Amino acid sequence: MPLANLWRRRLRLAGGALLLFLTPGAVRGAGRPPAAQSAPPHSRRAAADNPRQLFARGQRALAAGRLEAARRDFHAVLRLRPGLAGAEVNLGVIAERQRRWRAARMHLQRARRRAPNLAGIVLDLGLLDYRRGAYARAAGEFHAYLTRQPDSAQARYLLGLCRFYGEQYRAALRALLPLWTGQQNNLSYLYVISIAAGKARRPHLAHRAMRRMAQVGAGTPVLKLILARGYINLQQDKKALPLLRAAARQAPRLPFLHFCLGVVYQRRRKFAPAAREFQLDFSLEPDMAFDAEHLGQIDLNRGQVRRAAAWFRQALRLDPRLAGAHFGLGEARLREKRYAAALRELRIAARLAPSSGSVRYMQGRALLLAGHRRQAQLAFAAAARLRRQAQDRLQQEISGRRLPLPRARPLPPR
Repeated sequence: MPLANLWRRRLRLAGGALLLFLTPGAVRGAGRPPAAQSAPPHSRRAAADNPRQLFARGQRALAAGRLEAARRDFHAVLRLRPGLAGAEVNLGVIAERQRRWRAARMHLQRARRRAPNLAGIVLDLGLLDYRRGAYARAAGEFHAYLTRQPDSAQARYLLGLCRFYGEQYRAALRALLPLWTGQQNNLSYLYVISIAAGKARRPHLAHRAMRRMAQVGAGTPVLKLILARGYINLQQDKKALPLLRAAARQAPRLPFLHFCLGVVYQRRRKFAPAAREFQLDFSLEPDMAFDAEHLGQIDLNRGQVRRAAAWFRQALRLDPRLAGAHFGLGEARLREKRYAAALRELRIAARLAPSSGSVRYMQGRALLLAGHRRQAQLAFAAAARLRRQAQDRLQQEISGRRLPLPRARPLPPR
């Protein structure tokens, strides 16, 4: 499920359990229909000293997407009622929507300290880390939530996805398999099970999930997309392209579909249609850092270095852990002869993708051009050693030979 729907679920949470921190009158006031919520000027002035009215007004602003107005009201509540957990959680939700990650974590942690018995705050902290791509930390939060709410299907699903994205495939299966009965018609779930089972060397389970996918998804655009992704990873673009085009005719707004089309066109060096597909996918999924990264690679291939750097920076704002974007930005800085900046980005890329010979080779080039000959020789030697030892996963993703996992989705219903 696209992440855009997550906010609607979280607003429902904020409108329910969190209002329990106020008096029953505040809860009743928050439930009035919109027409009854408008207030004359003297009532608005009175609300400035009334935390219950301020909280309810902030809730309405948050539900309407007026984030700054909501933020002002919840800060005003805290001035009158310091430490109110409901206001802290809502400020955390607002900060997360504004991508102010540190502020979001700060407010949610304050809320947890003030209301340690409210398990939903632990879940919100996990969702924050999940959305940022910090899957190991998110898994810890979801595990903690499950110790208190062991029947939570959502927390179990998300824990399984965190293990899956962390390539802990056996642990992912332990979390996800108990959900089979309720999720066996969910193609995204079955797809994850099939991959995890294959990686965990459980071929019978992998085949079972694949058979179920074929039954559930026959003729659907989602199944066509899943099959096309498999062909793309096998370098069989001729088989993937008709499936992707058919899926696009059926469901032109399907997440990740246009990204896959962009990858196929990019591999064929058809940069103009590839860029259109990545931009379309980015407009449908603004959290999709991979789109920005690939748009940067296309501009870099075209020699448009400044535009490429802007795309890589955009990708890193969305996902600071995206090694390919650090790698691309390092290459862009190298072309601009900004060697210190290039080395800074490449060091981060090397830390995030330690098995990538491509990163080490680019580091060697940057060190050599910066005049550090001895360090450059060591980097070139490391690059050669890494390329002999293992597949360069990062370079495969940058070139489009291997598709990255579509992170931060899917999310099951709350």
